[in-house]
Amino acid sequence: MGDFNSRVGNKNDTNTNVIGKHGEPICNSNGTRMIDYCVMNDLIIANTFYEHANIHKFTRVAESRNEKSILDYVLVQRSNRRTVTDVRVQRSAEIFSDHYLVIAKIKKTTSLPFKKAKEGNMQNRNDSVKTYKLREEETANRYQDGGEDGRAILDNKRGEAGMSVESYPVFHLHRGSGRSYERAAVRRSGHRKM
Repeated sequence: MGDFNSRVGNKNDTNTNVIGKHGEPICNSNGTRMIDYCVMNDLIIANTFYEHANIHKFTRVAESRNEKSILDYVLVQRSNRRTVTDVRVQRSAEIFSDHYLVIAKIKKTTSLPFKKAKEGNMQNRNDSVKTYKLREEETANRYQDGGEDGRAILDNKRGEAGMSVESYPVFHLHRGSGRSYERAAVRRSGHRKM
């Protein structure tokens, strides 16, 4: 993202939920700007939420001046806060800089199945339509017939809403037609787990 030379302090310095209580005690003007940026974009500074020894906390050390600081950060969407399990400095990685490598451990999330679907719809995120079956002439003909059924359903919905084809909102047509074609494909060719 860039080198802002930001020092954001810790939770004792501000009353925002952007930073945790395990940062460094110093906050500079660039750090204040970074905190404001995080507040505006609903981000957190993940480094400051995990307690570590100083050797695993400070990202830059200038031993000649006896100076230690945290200048490199991992910014995470607040909604993804629980996916980050740890952020620490890896001092053994030699990157030819006075900054140390910052490593974030991220928990892998698994996809959850959709709610129980109605008959003919996709069952969960890992299902797909058996499109290879559409190469068979009989299945292709059945699918085309199913598409006609879908258009008839849309025409009925337009009539129930008391609208003509021209005045029915386009996004309703698109959403409805996509679902009807999906249902037709699943009914005609089945679905398979990925």
